[in-house]
Amino acid sequence: MSDIFSAAVSAMNAAQMGLATTEHNIANANTPGYTRQSVVQSATPAQLTGSGFVGTGVNVATIQQAYNQFLTTQVNQQQTISSQLNTQYSQIQQIDNMMSSSTTGITPAVQNFFNAVNTVASNPNSMPSRQTMLSTAQSLASTFQTLSQQLTSIGSSVNNEIASSVSNINSFAQQIATLNNSIVSAQAASGGQPPNDLLDQRNQLVAQLNQQVNVSVVNQGNGNIELTMGNGQVLVMGGQSYNLATVNSSTDPSQTEVAFAGANGKITPFPSNSIQSGNLGGLLAFRSQNLAPAENQLGLVAAGIAGTFNQQNQLGQNLNGAMPSSTNSFFSDPVPLVVNNTSNTGNGTIAATITNYSQLTGSDYSLTYDGNNYTLTRSSDNKIVSTSSTMPIAADGVSISFTNGTPKAGDSYLIRPTANAAANMQVAISDPAQIAAASPVMTNAPTTNTGNATISSGSVDETGTNVLTAATAPGPITFSGSAANSAIFSVDGVPVTVNQDVTVPGNGTGPGTLASAIQAGLTAAGLSSYSVSSVASGGLQITHAGSLAPVAISNANTVATSNGIVNGTGTPGPVFTPANLLPPVTLTYASGTPGTLTGFPANMPVTVTNSGIPTTFAAGTPVTYTDGSTINFGGISFSISGTPANNDSFSISQNTNGATDNRNALLLAGLQTKNTMQGGTTNFIGVYSELVAQVGNQTSQLKVTSTAQTTTLNQTIASQQSVSGVNLDEEAANLLRYQQAYQAAGKAMQIASTLFDTLLSLGK
Repeated sequence: MSDIFSAAVSAMNAAQMGLATTEHNIANANTPGYTRQSVVQSATPAQLTGSGFVGTGVNVATIQQAYNQFLTTQVNQQQTISSQLNTQYSQIQQIDNMMSSSTTGITPAVQNFFNAVNTVASNPNSMPSRQTMLSTAQSLASTFQTLSQQLTSIGSSVNNEIASSVSNINSFAQQIATLNNSIVSAQAASGGQPPNDLLDQRNQLVAQLNQQVNVSVVNQGNGNIELTMGNGQVLVMGGQSYNLATVNSSTDPSQTEVAFAGANGKITPFPSNSIQSGNLGGLLAFRSQNLAPAENQLGLVAAGIAGTFNQQNQLGQNLNGAMPSSTNSFFSDPVPLVVNNTSNTGNGTIAATITNYSQLTGSDYSLTYDGNNYTLTRSSDNKIVSTSSTMPIAADGVSISFTNGTPKAGDSYLIRPTANAAANMQVAISDPAQIAAASPVMTNAPTTNTGNATISSGSVDETGTNVLTAATAPGPITFSGSAANSAIFSVDGVPVTVNQDVTVPGNGTGPGTLASAIQAGLTAAGLSSYSVSSVASGGLQITHAGSLAPVAISNANTVATSNGIVNGTGTPGPVFTPANLLPPVTLTYASGTPGTLTGFPANMPVTVTNSGIPTTFAAGTPVTYTDGSTINFGGISFSISGTPANNDSFSISQNTNGATDNRNALLLAGLQTKNTMQGGTTNFIGVYSELVAQVGNQTSQLKVTSTAQTTTLNQTIASQQSVSGVNLDEEAANLLRYQQAYQAAGKAMQIASTLFDTLLSLGK
């Protein structure tokens, strides 16, 4: 009889636990991370009787979760990818909305500015037109500054979000480590029974952690799990969590990067490409793949406009009649951003200058030094673009040189040629008269000519400033007496030493020895922009690679002595004097087969370019040309079209009255559509349109991929929930099932009680 009672009681207990578990499932049907639980029953050992084994009831073995490790891992993997894509998409939308605006973008501001330049070209002596041009230029610069500030603000926000994500990762890791301890203790106290609700809490935290960064989960078998990031860094091991930290990047302190905070307090930054998933990976990917290129490309447009406009304005003549000048910048000159790596052990500092705006790529560069060679690597394609054992080093329109100190092996530098160009763009002049609308040269074909030939108006290039003005000469440059076997002179205040006795023509060994000695001194002083060459008169000149005027070395009566270079009277000298300015030039045509032009300056070679093929004539010699070919001397270009008669003449001289001259203004206006960017393949608006299209394409691609990934994630979650989720209909059925089982067990107890009462009554 007791067996019936025992079996009934065990059945009632099992049904009661089933009811409790079912109620628990129903109560947590909407709890995030909850996994459906079920009662696992087993029969108690049967009792042997003469008639065989008789069952003794039921035992609840455990309460198990409907947990599928494979599906859960799949959900976590899909979740971390989805978080990364959604984060990157939401960030790039800000840039896309900003760049594509038809009212606040660069395109309308550029159009308004060049409309004003065209107005000045139409009326070059109109002060209101010139003032309008300055105003629209200021508006253009302000537009660039505003867009740059917005990108900078986005970058600051990304830094803050990276710090917030790292804080969340640390918090989740600490909570998981705490739960590891709790789970191990609970299992030990229960004889190995799983603490399902604690397991659910931990799994939910792991899922939330995967939203921030991709982690791998390793079950250690005793209830603990180990979590590692994608690069192998341990975040949780047993009851111990390991924190991440944020630090300023050693290559660019304006950027926040992720690091590992060791137990000894040592901070070790992660490689920039080691975190590729989760919200954190999305932020880092956005910054490197979208934000930085957008900053550089916007700066490329700003640098292109400012730099090329400055170059053309410097070749013109302003309303006050001033000749071309390399200092006559209309906009502030773009200056590349250079950052010394904070881990450098040397004290070398570098500077970068833009030498060719057409060659700029809009990429960042890394300069490294291995103790022997300098290596310049372009960041956009990770391609080495230049290697040298000495400085300066140059590539892609940028020249890099040391300004101070000495580097050590392992030192590196970040060069961002265009990153700050938009932020720093300003109008450099305030006087409308300084706009160089006129050309500094004028040409004329006298009416007395009997032929029908005409001469073009003429133009100048950068080298033309050498013969049009002496204001930019790098002087005075002088020799001075010095120690034995050396001579010292200065170039713009930089001392140059010639480490040997030298002479000049007429007093010794000739210009070759002097030229090589001075060139060596210039190189040793780091003045790579200067070079020494012979001139037609038999002397030497120092020439600047840019637009500075050549400086001639006087060869009057200089001799070499053991005390350095002195003149014949024993006093320090000689003085380097500026080259002659361009005198009025009258060219005379002499008929013949072919005809020739004479009268060019005696110290200037002449280049004739026909169908793109240049031919150079020595200074002072007759020049032959073809109809319409381009003729250049001293940086001044013109062409003669038609057929001149014998002894016809053509004059070229400085412009002495350019108030109504608009030739340089027309060239300035033509820059709007001239292909001056990316190797002469596109113009300013083309580069900006490329930026807008690039950002738009990236945004569209991220939208499509993030939407597709969200769909994949939802499908994976649905598969997981079909196994682990709570189905209320199923639980309702379970309620009835366990209720009926409980009632049946109770009925069995009632029957057993009746039987027992019957037995008792038999004894009365």
